[in-house]
Amino acid sequence: MADKLPDASERAERYGIDRRVWRVAMLILFTVLAVTGCLMSIALGAADISVSQVVEILLHPKASPQDQIIWNIRLPRTIVGAMVGLRTCRFPARFYRPSCATPWLTPTSSAFLPARVSQASPL
Repeated sequence: MADKLPDASERAERYGIDRRVWRVAMLILFTVLAVTGCLMSIALGAADISVSQVVEILLHPKASPQDQIIWNIRLPRTIVGAMVGLRTCRFPARFYRPSCATPWLTPTSSAFLPARVSQASPL
């Protein structure tokens, strides 16, 4: 007969960290990584704008050329990229279920695009 699974207190004692603490730590870590990635996405480009300048421009906008570059080009690009990433990061999981995982309907096949378009369309 299989051994019983340890409860939360036994796991915390064995591994040294509670599950909730681990989840909060991972949430904080990935939030910091996402914010850092967004700031780097806004800072990197043909025009040299440092991360400290990006933060200053986002907090205190003016009418300088660098402000216009950030507010009209880089920030919308970053927001759209984040929205697309958030949407598509949870979409392919539907195709990896055993009932749906056929070789013709994986994200690497050409059948994925029509499936993605049909999922995104309101019809």
